[in-house]
Amino acid sequence: VWVENPESQDILHSEYYILQKRNYMDSGQLSFAIPLVEPRPPQYVISVVSDRWVGVKFQYEFAVSHLLLPEQQKAHTPLLN
Repeated sequence: VWVENPESQDILHSEYYILQKRNYMDSGQLSFAIPLVEPRPPQYVISVVSDRWVGVKFQYEFAVSHLLLPEQQKAHTPLLN
């Protein structure tokens, strides 16, 4: 499983996920954080590819342009006299 920026082809997150036979009907959940830089790309892509079965892959595109982010604060504050 990996998350990539389709414009720059950068992989922002990757993770190995094992789906076991006894749990194949259960839904799995992955949590991750990715950096959002300005200008934001119109979408990111989540890709899932099997390393054991040929041709088994899934891609999901999701938009981040509608997200409201807090204002960026300066890393340093001015010195006080």
